[in-house]
This record gives sequence, C-alpha cells and structure tokens, in this order.
Amino acid sequence: MKAAFRVDSFFLDFPTNLEFKEIREMRILPRNGCFYVQWVYELKAAQPQLDKA
Repeated sequence: MKAAFRVDSFFLDFPTNLEFKEIREMRILPRNGCFYVQWVYELKAAQPQLDKA
C-alpha cells in the first residue's frame, strides 16, 4: 500500500449509527486519488404484519 498509494497509514472514523460487534466486513476502496470505506453488516429480517382478513 505504501508503494502504490504513497500512504503509510491512515485513520478511520467509526460510524456512530453502527455497533462494532455487528460489523462483518470493512472494504477500503481507492478511487479518484482518495479512499472510500464500505461498512458491511447484517440486518435482521423484519416480519411483515399481514392482514389475514
């Protein structure tokens, strides 16, 4: 990474709306001369309330 992007380290702010234990994967994407972070987490499936009438 240091040779390719001329960066030896960087710091990431953790999103305040996520819990650390729910994070499954973190992707660091180099684009347009900067880095983007994708936080991957699993959502619990919501059970829809069906009208059985």
